[in-house]
Amino acid sequence: MQRLRAVAADRPLLFFVGYFVATTALYQTALHAPWRTPLVAPHFAIEQYIPFLPWTAWIYATYFALMPAWLWVTRRAPTEIRASARLGAALVVLLTLLLNIAVPTSTAASGQPSATELAGTLLSFIVSADTPLAAAPSGHVALPVALAVLARRSGLLTAMRVFAVWAVLLFIAVLTTRQHVALDALLGVVWGAGAALVSWRLCLRGERRSAIAWPSVLALARELVLCAAALWLALLWWSPVACVLAFCFIAVRQHAMFILYHDAVHGLIARNRRLNDLIVNLAVGVPMLLPVHTYRRFHISHHATLGTENDTERVLLYRWQPWNYEPLGTWPLIRQLLGDLLLVNQLRMGWALLTELRKPDSLLRLPPSKPFVETFVMQGLLLAGVVWALLAAPEATLKIIALWVGPLLTLTQAIQKVRSFAEHGPLPGPELTYSWRPGWLGRQLLWPYHISYHKEHHERPNVPWFELPRQFAGRDGRQSRELWSLLWRRE
Repeated sequence: MQRLRAVAADRPLLFFVGYFVATTALYQTALHAPWRTPLVAPHFAIEQYIPFLPWTAWIYATYFALMPAWLWVTRRAPTEIRASARLGAALVVLLTLLLNIAVPTSTAASGQPSATELAGTLLSFIVSADTPLAAAPSGHVALPVALAVLARRSGLLTAMRVFAVWAVLLFIAVLTTRQHVALDALLGVVWGAGAALVSWRLCLRGERRSAIAWPSVLALARELVLCAAALWLALLWWSPVACVLAFCFIAVRQHAMFILYHDAVHGLIARNRRLNDLIVNLAVGVPMLLPVHTYRRFHISHHATLGTENDTERVLLYRWQPWNYEPLGTWPLIRQLLGDLLLVNQLRMGWALLTELRKPDSLLRLPPSKPFVETFVMQGLLLAGVVWALLAAPEATLKIIALWVGPLLTLTQAIQKVRSFAEHGPLPGPELTYSWRPGWLGRQLLWPYHISYHKEHHERPNVPWFELPRQFAGRDGRQSRELWSLLWRRE
């Protein structure tokens, strides 16, 4: 990594050659070797009023001058800023191309200009060397937008204005040459801004860059890949059995991601809070509808009030529910679990939280955690992506939403609630928190990523999950066979 940064900062020609070779290979893959039938980007009705202007192909072609211009603009920036800005720009393009490969998209054939319209123009050459693939998001729009954002972050305000104007011109050119539709261009704006913010954080070094807990980041990536594989297999072999299996598997993996999310609530994925929240919201918070800042206040208050009657988890998580940290009879336990499975208890908890927040003497005494702008960018990207997918492939998109949101609101919540039952004891009592020694199945279903060390976590909440076994080696915990004794009271 240090060598790559040195090349980016001090050897721009070599850096550009490497960038050009890598991006060309990825772009040609996206253009000529889609792994599945491409999604067709739909047209908006207003696009019929956009004129076809072949001469704007000259503006369209200026895309290839963007990276050389960026290398020249950043030549006098401090070394660390110069390296980060150049690597960040290259990373934006690489991420865009990887997205184009992962999600093949195409413009409609009906919108392409005819041979007569192209005769004798630069656009004729561009069209002959291009294909309608790699449509969304538009890289021609994403890169100049990203460069404007990176220029702002680098303190290059004049360059920011230049690239912002350049982005507007390319936005117009991709439409007037009919190389993209409006949705492609709009997604390019949102993607370019979001990817630039992410790449800046990842590439910035020195005092501005904080250490990252790579075991947590890799674990998040692994869980996302597993969920994506389950969704893909369910779509490939769509049937009631495949749906049920995918539903249950995704619920278990979502629960595992929430355990990693819990580490981020304590700021344990990156020392810099902004980077910490960016990573976890990108992987978990936004796609699972719970940005980390919304839960942090509640959970940290739980740590601060543990063992008191004002424990926020005791008072709010189970308000208007049978559970009271004591074993339940058969029917109360069934009502509790059905309430978790059918979303009833989640709605009760949400209403309890809203009621508590309105009180002047709220149990949530800690100041609210404010979201960073990256959260709103990711939420916008997610919404735009869902809208685009619904327009392009409504049936497949609705299936994916059902298999992702369905478990999230039902079975995932029930699994988390059962684990929560097992983590805390009744008041008054000698045991406020429990630790466990689960077997393989228990670690997969209820206690992934060493959340079984719950008592130890309350003792030292600043220890990340992957350090818990080493720091608390040799401690005795409760056996997993005792779980039902905490949940169910035979009558």
